[in-house]
Amino acid sequence: MTLTGGVVIDGLNIKKDLFYYKIPPFLVNKIRVGSKVSVPFGPKNMKVSAFLFTLEKKSSDSDLKEVQSVISPPLFNEQTRDLIFFVSKKFFIPLHIFVNKVLKGLSPEIYRRFVICTDPEKLKNASESFTGKKKEIAEFILSRKIIPVSVVKKRFGSSAERILKLFEEEGFIDRESVSEKYSLRYVSLNIPYEKLDQVLGDFSDKKLKSSAAALLARLANSDVPLREDSLRRGIKYGKRVIEDLIEKGFLISRRVGTDAGNGNRGKMKLSMICGLPLMERSERIISLIEKNSNGKTLIIFPELSVLRRVSGIYKKRFGDKVFVWDGKNKRKLIEAIYFKEKEIFLTTPFAMFVKIPNLKNLILENASSRYFKKTDFTPFDSVVVSVKKAEMEHLHLVFSTSVPEENIFYLIENGLLTDVMCDRKHIEYSRIRIVDMRNEFKKRNYKMISLALQKEIKNALKDSKNVALLLNRKSYSTFVMCRECGYVMKCPKCGVPLYYDKEQNVLFCHICGYKEKPPDVCPRCGSVNIKYFSGGIQKLEEQIRKMLPDANVVKLISEGKSESIINSSEFEKTIFVGTEYLVSHLDLSDISVFGLVSADIFLNRFSFDASVETFSVISDIATEMGRKPFYIQTYIPEHFVLNYARSFDFRRFFEQEFEMRKELKYPPFGNLIVFSFLSTDKKQAEKSAENFKKAILTVPENGKNVYGPSPSAIQRKGDYYVFEVTVKSDNISPILRSKYIEALNTLKNVKISVEPYISVRESLE
Repeated sequence: MTLTGGVVIDGLNIKKDLFYYKIPPFLVNKIRVGSKVSVPFGPKNMKVSAFLFTLEKKSSDSDLKEVQSVISPPLFNEQTRDLIFFVSKKFFIPLHIFVNKVLKGLSPEIYRRFVICTDPEKLKNASESFTGKKKEIAEFILSRKIIPVSVVKKRFGSSAERILKLFEEEGFIDRESVSEKYSLRYVSLNIPYEKLDQVLGDFSDKKLKSSAAALLARLANSDVPLREDSLRRGIKYGKRVIEDLIEKGFLISRRVGTDAGNGNRGKMKLSMICGLPLMERSERIISLIEKNSNGKTLIIFPELSVLRRVSGIYKKRFGDKVFVWDGKNKRKLIEAIYFKEKEIFLTTPFAMFVKIPNLKNLILENASSRYFKKTDFTPFDSVVVSVKKAEMEHLHLVFSTSVPEENIFYLIENGLLTDVMCDRKHIEYSRIRIVDMRNEFKKRNYKMISLALQKEIKNALKDSKNVALLLNRKSYSTFVMCRECGYVMKCPKCGVPLYYDKEQNVLFCHICGYKEKPPDVCPRCGSVNIKYFSGGIQKLEEQIRKMLPDANVVKLISEGKSESIINSSEFEKTIFVGTEYLVSHLDLSDISVFGLVSADIFLNRFSFDASVETFSVISDIATEMGRKPFYIQTYIPEHFVLNYARSFDFRRFFEQEFEMRKELKYPPFGNLIVFSFLSTDKKQAEKSAENFKKAILTVPENGKNVYGPSPSAIQRKGDYYVFEVTVKSDNISPILRSKYIEALNTLKNVKISVEPYISVRESLE
């Protein structure tokens, strides 16, 4: 039997899980899970750094390469490793992709591949006959001699790898791994400030004395330990002087101990705060922290805009004990945890994968936000992962929200979330009015805003107050049709109706981005009677400006990518018009009237959880507005979501919603995994989906049902045809995931993606 380690190669974003290496006898007592190690990789056995994830004894395999050295002590412990494993397995993410996303920037040392020009004269002579990009890359290498491979690829694109390989074969260049080291060690003074002069007196060499003075000055001006490489940066003989001062006892050093445990005992505790506006929920959380002041608190936010809205409240109460992290530069987070005596961390979801010693409270703010679901940025469901983390580390997990989402309510119904603080006063007396837009036509009102809401807006502006209008659609219109023959302008690739952007005066496809100029006459019948139907923000803004020319109109949409918060109290006689972006980026405290221009856009989303999302959006707005008027416009006023949202009756809402979900085995009563196959060849996309279905039908899995292959709801996305295979199961089998990873790496000319909707039950097993 041989001790074997499973590793993830640092910086290698490939669709693989672990690579395995033998652990040589001289490293057996030095290596641990979480260690950073050096391993040979690839056909040339280049040195690369890797994270060690598993250690186990296996039958001897002579083909396995050996770990060469331990670069650093553990950067994470087994609990964190197991949480990473959980997310990778349940959300179908290859370990190399996920680990390099989670741990990027945490590593103290990496091996970076460089292009080294081994024969400049030969390359110079040969380049005279080169043309195009080949000549450009040759000249670039000759001008630099040594250059990172990543720089060449970034500058010259996808063809760079092929050309570099050709140069390598011709003997012009070589590619080598070069170690770039960053210290994990932190240094601080071990003597009083007034004795620093005595330390300098120990140096007879003037150059070393000058370096020591510069180092000590940096430490004296810092209230926290400094990382060694930062401390000595730009100081000659810095490393030598630091070692000398540590040896003499003038300085002390320590490494970040990210393998420390929490020391928590007992079981996890689940609580919920709901029914209150964001700021009032924050006050309740502050009270909770004060009552349980013997540990640290991690507060996770779905959007940086929400974090920034409340960070001032926490800083005002707890001062320097608060650390705000925007998800960038993980070293700053590590330093805040271990050296800056921070106790409250306001962060993004990725902080759940960094060990915080003595962590007691884990809080999800805006826990029902759709941005806590799986997104391109966070490829997992934060509610599901937070429950798993709380279960593993015995934490007090608090869901702070206007209203629970499906997984949270499932925990309530099954007696796992017993501490529910739900304050209904903000909703019970709220002035929610459901407006049936069908009646507007009878009154000959063809505007996007109902007569009742128009009157409310005019009264508010007359009193110099502000109004907010939410319409979750940006374009001027969502389809363009000839009123003579009924012809609808569609995307030639995707087959979906083209939207009209009036600001740019173009028709565009919201799927693939195709654009064309709007026609003057119908392409089919030649009629000039072309009508722009339905409407978005652009049309709404136009109607408002015509109806209320004196009003100040401010548009809030996500295109600017700004995380700044608009304070409504700084405005008057203003109408804020925006998409869902408006809800998180506008402080509603000085909004006197709110209008949801079309609830139907939310209700008609092509998603099984559209009802829950609609209920959540309405509840978020209602809690913030309190007793101020809130108009909800719809063509389906009888919809059960609107009925229960008006009275904030989330229990009866979920009872009705769960009836359907139980019958269809949708989350949280089962797992729903949708595999999509995309190809420019329609038959190939369908055949690949069919072969995948046959492969997974052999997978033993409880309560498994497999459907498809069937065309996606949007059958074409640009040049690609899309077919789906859908799996419903009680539990996720590791074999199902392995079949997906295998397909990722073997399918040619076919793209495959997965959309997993995972039940919180997976966290409790």
